[in-house]
Amino acid sequence: MLGTVGLAVADRIRAAGEKELGLGGSAPVAIVALSTYLAGRPFDEIAGAVGITPSAVVRLIDRLEEAGLARRHVGPDGRRVSVRLTSKGDRRARAILARREEELGNVLGVLSAGEQRQLARLHEKLLAGLPHDGGGAARVCRFCDVHACGYDDGRCPVTPGSEARRP
Repeated sequence: MLGTVGLAVADRIRAAGEKELGLGGSAPVAIVALSTYLAGRPFDEIAGAVGITPSAVVRLIDRLEEAGLARRHVGPDGRRVSVRLTSKGDRRARAILARREEELGNVLGVLSAGEQRQLARLHEKLLAGLPHDGGGAARVCRFCDVHACGYDDGRCPVTPGSEARRP
């Protein structure tokens, strides 16, 4: 049942993100991730987090640039190319996250406040055990609202789990 709920929620979030952005496929996920932990990261890290091939990342970034949502920059090493959102891209990311929150609220609305707190605690426990490395964490968190999970405050349940597994 967890798998079914997960797929149903993922489908709702994906559809809401695509509708909000007006672009399909990996674009809504990439916009959200680029607004936080993938900001300024090179193409290979974007590909891994979003789960697409390097050539697909190039096409994705081309689409985002054409829409005025992102720009390529020379990376810190001077060899690789990194990507940053434009101010328009940042606004679209916030709008996608708002739609995500709305969809989650619709799903969770059938639970009492106490049941929602209990479910949140159980999800934190499950998430802490999922990722196996930094790349796995990036993939798990690709459509995350880092403000809700507490990433900036050190409360994210995924990050400590991935860091604990590093050699």
